[in-house]
Amino acid sequence: MSRKLYFLFLMAAGFAIACASRHSEIAHQAVGPVAPALHAIWGTSPSDVFAVGAALIGGAILHYDGSSWAEMAGDGAAFSLSGVWGSSASDVFAVGQDPTETLGMILHYDGSSWSAKTAGDPTSGLSAVWGSSASDVFAVGCNGSSAKSCEQATILHYDGSSWSAMTPGDSTAALSGVWGTSASDVFAVGYAMVLHYDGASWSMTENGSTFALLSAVWGASASEVFAVGQGLTVRNGAVLYYNGSVWTVGDVPMLPSMLSGIWGASLSDIFVVGYDSHTRGAILHLDGDSWSAMSIGVATPPLLGVWGSSPTDVFAVGGLENYGGAISHYDGSSWRRQL
Repeated sequence: MSRKLYFLFLMAAGFAIACASRHSEIAHQAVGPVAPALHAIWGTSPSDVFAVGAALIGGAILHYDGSSWAEMAGDGAAFSLSGVWGSSASDVFAVGQDPTETLGMILHYDGSSWSAKTAGDPTSGLSAVWGSSASDVFAVGCNGSSAKSCEQATILHYDGSSWSAMTPGDSTAALSGVWGTSASDVFAVGYAMVLHYDGASWSMTENGSTFALLSAVWGASASEVFAVGQGLTVRNGAVLYYNGSVWTVGDVPMLPSMLSGIWGASLSDIFVVGYDSHTRGAILHLDGDSWSAMSIGVATPPLLGVWGSSPTDVFAVGGLENYGGAISHYDGSSWRRQL
């Protein structure tokens, strides 16, 4: 199960009604007749930001230069892209899967063009990518007959020259998010589990995630880590916190139905994105003491990814593949739709 599958149950018709008037309220950038649904975002600076997702006819890669968004040509346009990360402006990876969700995909950007890379192991879908350096990159997802029938978690590693498969322990569930503090301290999250890599092997952590469908992970340090997703029994968002020893369930009031992405500048500036029961985008903020819901203005589709260069330069992306996508930007005082 890839991150994209988390929101296949959404009622697109209901969302279309909610956002019917948005074209009169938003100045859209020129990225095509229908903005692509966007799943993830990452950048090196306020003027070098990449967003990836899926358009009506295949994958989508957008780039922001500090003033406008533009489409980029990618080798593998038939693929839906779910994750993006890089070590620099000329070393960026994007991962995803083909339309049938039976084949994983890795693209690399060298500063001038995108090209497809060979994965070290067959995979039915890749959901996220993160690295500690240009020669230490992890991609996670699922391996099976399709992304809908996961037979084993997939973890791939790039050493600077080639990708190879890693042993994910006894995990048979899909992985949806990956993040770490170093090459020997990496977390991967997925269906009711959190895996940890210590530089030698992956193992299941003792955690409170057995009730949660986790989609993303981020931290301020090795002992200050957050994972977000959705509860398995009570269908609302879930926030878990790791203090270096144990995972606990976060006390977050008025949680939306699903939390899909997380990024922070520090422990006092953490942003979490997702959507409510009416498939409307939602953003939560932690100021170091308490969580609060942020006002995002005009009707916004489900939000799936978030990244920022600072607390006053934060981007959130999302969308539905049949109705287009959205990019919102936070300048430290308010959110504004850019797309």
